[in-house]
Amino acid sequence: MKIILLIVSIITCSINLFGENYAFLISAGYTLYDGRPAHSEYWYDLYLAYEDLIEKEGYSHENVIVFYGNGSDFSSTISRYQKDYNGWENDIVDENNSFSNMNSVFEYYGENVITDEDNILIRWVVGHGLNRDPIEPSYENPDNYYAVIENLPFCYLSEIQLLNIINQIEK
Repeated sequence: MKIILLIVSIITCSINLFGENYAFLISAGYTLYDGRPAHSEYWYDLYLAYEDLIEKEGYSHENVIVFYGNGSDFSSTISRYQKDYNGWENDIVDENNSFSNMNSVFEYYGENVITDEDNILIRWVVGHGLNRDPIEPSYENPDNYYAVIENLPFCYLSEIQLLNIINQIEK
């Protein structure tokens, strides 16, 4: 009986020592049509990254937060990129990819959900960047990075803005 209690105690304590796995997937664009080079990959790459986390890495759907386009799944005509392909019932996308939205979601998770014990993965799935100031385009600086949110007009996130968003979940 003492051995059983010891084993149960060890398992219970071990469970409390290990945190949850959280992943944040960010796509900086939006797909309008299937099969368009340099356009459809916004959905295809996002779908594959999500699939990898759920099917191969063991993340739960609830702990993978996805930012994409207008906040809705793309309705692909290609079965490989449909949630039914994996038997998923719920949408993949949780939130749109605007700066203000990403900022508030990261703030919420940092203040209310994520603990010091949790594991955090952030993937910028697909998107483009600039090494020049979008307002002063003649000024190029390799140490200055701007992420471009392709589906929003004139939406550039500086390296500092991205770091400030992400650092809200650092414990």
